[in-house]
Amino acid sequence: YSGNTTVSAGTLALSHASLNNIIGNSTIINVANSATLDVTALGGGTGGLELAAGQTISGSGAVVGDMTIGSGSVLSPGNSPGTLSQTGLQTWTDGGTYLWEINDRLGSMGVDPGWDWISIDGTLDLSLLTVDGFTIDIDSLSGASPGDALNFVELNHVPEIDYSFIIASATDGISGFDAGDFTLDDSGFNNAGWLWSIRADTNNIYLDVNFVPEPSSTALLGLGGLMLALRRRRA
Repeated sequence: YSGNTTVSAGTLALSHASLNNIIGNSTIINVANSATLDVTALGGGTGGLELAAGQTISGSGAVVGDMTIGSGSVLSPGNSPGTLSQTGLQTWTDGGTYLWEINDRLGSMGVDPGWDWISIDGTLDLSLLTVDGFTIDIDSLSGASPGDALNFVELNHVPEIDYSFIIASATDGISGFDAGDFTLDDSGFNNAGWLWSIRADTNNIYLDVNFVPEPSSTALLGLGGLMLALRRRRA
C-alpha cells in the first residue's frame, strides 16, 4: 500500500522472511507516544527495518528491533520537539538525514518546549559513513511552526562553546564517529549569527553552537580597541 502509516496505539509488528522493508511506499511512518513499531521479524528476524529513499520515520513512540537510516530517508523524532526511542542497533548510512528541531534553548531534551532527541537502548553505528555523507538538518521553531527559537542569547564566547545540546544517546555506545562525516545544514535555523558543530563522547552525540558577530561588528570592536590603545599611549 501507499500513503502514510500511523501507529496510534498498541503495536504494529512487521514480518518478512527476507525483506527489510515491506511498507517502503509509505512516505511517513509516525509512531505516536506510547505506541510501538516492532520490526524484529523483518529480514528473517535479524535485519530489522531499513528505511527507503523518500521515507521518514517520526513520532514520540518506540521502535523495537534494528533500524537503518538509509540513503534518501529521514529520521525525525517527535512531532515538533520530542523523543523517538529504539531498542536495538541503529545504523546511519550515507545519504541519510536527521531532521533536528528546537523551539526553546531553556526547554529540555526530547520534550516540547525543548529539542529533539533519539534514545537508543543499544548501539548507534556510524562506521559506514564517509566524508560529508550524513546530514543533520537543524531547524528552529516558534512553538510548532518555523521561526525563531527562544532564548538564544549572544554570549560572544568565541571560540568557546555558547550552548550544547544532546541530540542522540546510545546505552551501548556510539561506534565510528567522525565529525567530518556530517554535513550540518542550518538553512532552516532562523536565528541569525549562530555557527554549529558536532561532537560525540562514548554514549552521546552533541550539537554545539557559538554566536559569531557580523564582520562589521567585529571591525568596529577592533577599531574601538585600537583607539583605546592609542589613547593609552598618548597618556
